[in-house]
Amino acid sequence: MNEQRASWAAAFGKAAVAFFRRPLVIVSEVAAFAAGAALAASLPQQPGEEEVRRFAEGWPTLGRVTAALGLHDITASAWFLGLAALCFFSLVAVQLQQWPRLFRTWGARLEPATFGRAPYRRAVPLEVARSVPAEPRFRVAGRPGLLGSPIFHLGLLVLVVAGLVRMLIFRDVVGRAYEGQRYEAAPGAFEAERGGWLSRPFALPQPLTIEEVREERYESSSLRQVSVRLSLEAQGGEPATTAVAAINSPLDLGGVRIYVNNAHGLAAMLELVAPEGARPLLVLLDERGGEWRGGVRPAGTLELRFRSNVRPRPEALETRILADGVLLGIAELHVGAEIALGPGRTLRLQGLPYWVQLRGSHDPSKPLFFAGVVIGIAGVVLLFGFTRVETGVFVEGGQLVVALRSQRFAPLYAERFEALCKEWIA
Repeated sequence: MNEQRASWAAAFGKAAVAFFRRPLVIVSEVAAFAAGAALAASLPQQPGEEEVRRFAEGWPTLGRVTAALGLHDITASAWFLGLAALCFFSLVAVQLQQWPRLFRTWGARLEPATFGRAPYRRAVPLEVARSVPAEPRFRVAGRPGLLGSPIFHLGLLVLVVAGLVRMLIFRDVVGRAYEGQRYEAAPGAFEAERGGWLSRPFALPQPLTIEEVREERYESSSLRQVSVRLSLEAQGGEPATTAVAAINSPLDLGGVRIYVNNAHGLAAMLELVAPEGARPLLVLLDERGGEWRGGVRPAGTLELRFRSNVRPRPEALETRILADGVLLGIAELHVGAEIALGPGRTLRLQGLPYWVQLRGSHDPSKPLFFAGVVIGIAGVVLLFGFTRVETGVFVEGGQLVVALRSQRFAPLYAERFEALCKEWIA
């Protein structure tokens, strides 16, 4: 019974390897995975809820379709993980074929039959030979080239494993941070979060505070760079220090990385005083039409709209007060000042700090990814830097045979073959 099970398992394993090695299967897997990756790169992905919302507003019909199909969370979806797993199985099947073949080929002994169908082969009578070797002479050059394809595919396999690890364990967070805001070194510190099936909640290695958001602009007022100066508190053996992160210049903190996104603006920190009490309001202004603009509906039909210049850094907001869409008044609201909104209601501006969108990422697959890249490059170097070339000079059927065969690029070795013929044939 055990022998029967072993035989069945062996037959199943051979069939599975043969299936995953089929060119049609491999091409289909790669095409489907590439299509999924292209969609993930083209469509806004979670946890960027603001980008998803803007996409839905700009493309209402397409937004409903993509939301219904779950295309805003592709890299964490089961079907995309399944495609990556299929690519993994195909690469394993290819490796199961390549390495045993490499070991067989590497140490294989050459013999006259090896050159029976060599692309370069010349046989002449012994009397026209310059000399006749006492025994067959076989030479092999460029043997490291045999390692190229197996090592290259090993690099691809490591890259796919890195992708699987990332999809299962990654954790991404995103949030709008304003100057003076503090993030605790605990889960739930950011606004939105998502991760793989095996991931843990995102937590900073040490608390940080946004000290300053600095923007650099060209003379035309178009944005050049956004950077953030962060104050890091001592915790867990890490010392207190300051650091800077910027667009295209992320900050590594332990096992997490902090990115600065393009989205940034002005934060209006307000206090609304009404008969029922005072409550804070935070309005985030975006850049639109060369101005900072934003608004809020604090209560009932009351609506407040704010705008200010982009340069220099504003110290006041133009405030428009509306009720039921009707403009009631316009006022210049300075930091520390207040304006009346109606009977018993006032609005005070407490501060105008900049805000910026930060993204945090925990990705344990990076070492595997870089290892896969290095292994893949090494495979390409071996594959194209070395070519196995076998030559043979031997007597067969009363004739002297001179032969040459190469692993690839056979036309490039015509001159070498002619030189070998001149050495042995008169």
